[in-house]
Amino acid sequence: MGIFLGTYVPELGMSPDSEICHTFVYRWLIANGNFTGEYPDPLQNVSFIDAERFFFPDMGIPARVGGVVQVRANSVIGFWDHVGHLQHSMLAITPTSWVGANNTGCFGVKGGRTQIDDVDELVHNSQSHFGWVGDDNNWQGQFQGLTVTYRDLPTRVF
Repeated sequence: MGIFLGTYVPELGMSPDSEICHTFVYRWLIANGNFTGEYPDPLQNVSFIDAERFFFPDMGIPARVGGVVQVRANSVIGFWDHVGHLQHSMLAITPTSWVGANNTGCFGVKGGRTQIDDVDELVHNSQSHFGWVGDDNNWQGQFQGLTVTYRDLPTRVF
């Protein structure tokens, strides 16, 4: 799996399970032409702090309101902890089909690059340990509750 939203993102050459979500999104944004100039090396892992600065100058727009997903295709999605730090990032292929890397903590799937085909179907309950909680943009991950937001693709010149 290397083409996302029409843009090729090659593997980093390491074990696919070790690519972190922020690095995947960052490298896609560079390949897609959203970042130009002398940006930081895309072959290095992007940290949580860098991802917040690169993708989300603010927390973004709630991803879900009244039980309805608000995300637009070609958006960046962020999962935030209770103190407002970005914990996970993904890309929206469609409003409800999202792709990312190392989705274990948010979706309970294996490491590596994964596409979640329909986030509407993922509801936290006694059978599912991962998913939406209530009708708002609250998500239950593996270790914590998260707030889910999105924003249109950032454009930045370094």
